[in-house]
Amino acid sequence: MPRGLRYKRMAGLLHRLAERLGLGPGEAQPVVERLSGLYAHGVLGASHVVLEALTAFWLHRDGYTVSVEEPVEGLVADVVARGGGETLVVEVETGYTPPRWSHAPLAYHAARLAAKAARYSRLGDRFALAIPLGYAAPIHPALLEPPWRRSVDEVAWLKRLVDMFYTRPPLDAGMLREARLDAVLLLDPDNAAAYPLPPRRLQGLQHLVVQAALAALSAPGDWEG
Repeated sequence: MPRGLRYKRMAGLLHRLAERLGLGPGEAQPVVERLSGLYAHGVLGASHVVLEALTAFWLHRDGYTVSVEEPVEGLVADVVARGGGETLVVEVETGYTPPRWSHAPLAYHAARLAAKAARYSRLGDRFALAIPLGYAAPIHPALLEPPWRRSVDEVAWLKRLVDMFYTRPPLDAGMLREARLDAVLLLDPDNAAAYPLPPRRLQGLQHLVVQAALAALSAPGDWEG
């Protein structure tokens, strides 16, 4: 598909998503332009783009000023939201497993989520992971608690896990000790919705998954048989 057509199709999809959230074309345009351009050039996949846009649109509707794919201290943050005197950094996870780690997806994602919390939570006042509602993210229990509750043994375990997958550069144990996860944002593109949860409430995930599936099936839409 030519890049111009890829851009137009993704931009149209994202504008429709923004409209479902009550945003006008002007409000959504900066996010739509940035993400559609990255998609058109093959930098981001469609699933990641839609989830990142939903995150940005939802936070904008909640009163934040948002930017996407923002360079911050040598990293690129998926979503940076500013408002109320604070900066919220959000990293989006689609649940994709690279072929190289197809034999160990749970360990890979547990390490990936721990590494993201360690690297990105230091960039803002608050840090959140945004995940699709159907993805049971394997977040290590130590990350569901504040850093001061994290034991030496838990940090050592996290360090061993992360080192299995990330060695260039290796992640410092101190970053894992201080890593914060302030919220988890459950994303529901089917219903153009997002559900923020404190990390310790992740055990209620299955109930929300069932509710969202039933809502999507019962709502009128453009489903094709």
